[in-house]
Amino acid sequence: MKKIVLFLADGFEEAEAITPANTWSNLAFVFIGIFIFFKFKSQLKLNPLLKFIPISAIIIGICSFVYHASYSLELLFLDNTSMFLLSAFIISINIKRLMNANKKIFCTLYSFSFLFLIVLMFIFKGFSGSVLFVLFYIFGISLEIIIKKRKNDIQNYKYFFLMLGCQASAAIFWLLDQQDIICDPQNHFLQGHIFWHFFNAISIFFLYKHYELYFKQKRL
Repeated sequence: MKKIVLFLADGFEEAEAITPANTWSNLAFVFIGIFIFFKFKSQLKLNPLLKFIPISAIIIGICSFVYHASYSLELLFLDNTSMFLLSAFIISINIKRLMNANKKIFCTLYSFSFLFLIVLMFIFKGFSGSVLFVLFYIFGISLEIIIKKRKNDIQNYKYFFLMLGCQASAAIFWLLDQQDIICDPQNHFLQGHIFWHFFNAISIFFLYKHYELYFKQKRL
């Protein structure tokens, strides 16, 4: 970690943020969260569970912002746990859909999933929290296939596939950044990693729109 930090901070020793580009790009999550709150106020009022998505986006943006600005171990914990908010939501809302469960059961599932991920992170210390997030996120998304076959409670999957497309794009840029293909230590404003943040932030918007369709169809 120290070696990476020194590389990314090349020529920026006096900076307040160790990785400036990776820091400011997290504001995309905050923007998406605030945008959803203001743009879809009526839907959020009708379906309060949808508020979990913009709230998670804002928290992810803030926690990742402060982590990339410092790269401290304590803030890495916050960065990882903030991501768990989203994977816990996806798992819980999809189980709710399968079970036709009420809000109380959803909240119980959500709390359990979130705490379970944190416990796993402490148990498997050699395992990155990001890896746990991805594994449980994939599990939550995989439930969508089961729901589609059994219940078909969302007719239009365009937002779901747009979300997956954004996440695939994010993963490509993450790999390019990891391989130092799009990673210039002298450029403190444009790095491959920022596109990882941008595309993931946009994917949260499409995630919201996908579940909004579920709640709309549920009222019909």
